[in-house]
Amino acid sequence: MKTLSRVAMAATIAFALGAGSAVPAFAETETPSKAEAISLNTEYGDLSADELNALPQEELTKIEQAAEVATIDETTTVTYDAAATATAAKSTSMKSTTAATPVILCYTSRAQRTAKSAVGINLYMSYTVGGWCRSGSKVVSASLKDSGSQTYYLGWSSNGKIGSGSGVVSGQGRSYAQYKFTFQLGTPVPTQYPTPCVRVKGLGNASAQSDYTCGIY
Repeated sequence: MKTLSRVAMAATIAFALGAGSAVPAFAETETPSKAEAISLNTEYGDLSADELNALPQEELTKIEQAAEVATIDETTTVTYDAAATATAAKSTSMKSTTAATPVILCYTSRAQRTAKSAVGINLYMSYTVGGWCRSGSKVVSASLKDSGSQTYYLGWSSNGKIGSGSGVVSGQGRSYAQYKFTFQLGTPVPTQYPTPCVRVKGLGNASAQSDYTCGIY
């Protein structure tokens, strides 16, 4: 938001005191509405970095305001993994020397983290698909099945995965992935550079939780 310069402020005060004539009004730059933010992305979304940087400063300011992260949305889903269950059951059966072969059931969970602007525009997202198997209520294995990232708004870029891992910890089948994002527009260095993690925690009761912890511990 723009503010009055010292000279303009002094002139305004002087006018208020009756010491001079009226001074011109100074318009403030408001944060773009959702419709305006979408319009900016549509109009300039296909421009190259050099073309974006050549835009008028007023437009760059609007884009930067529209692209600022304000909130994070998270979604988590759980799916029964029939293929992994069959593989785990076959492996367990071959290794078992007892008459009763343990029942192994496997699942996957997809957790997604989406960054949004103040007016609800999606800016970027990253996700983790974690897998785990259980015998009864005991988690016996964990794996990172998939992960990825995507950007939705101009100025934002995904710089790829910078960390990942999986393992059974504290009775949970945990897996995570970490991605790096940058927002750079009209500046020599990025002005926003989040490195979010999304972690899946598979439980022995076939449900799952998710959080933003980087690592399995």
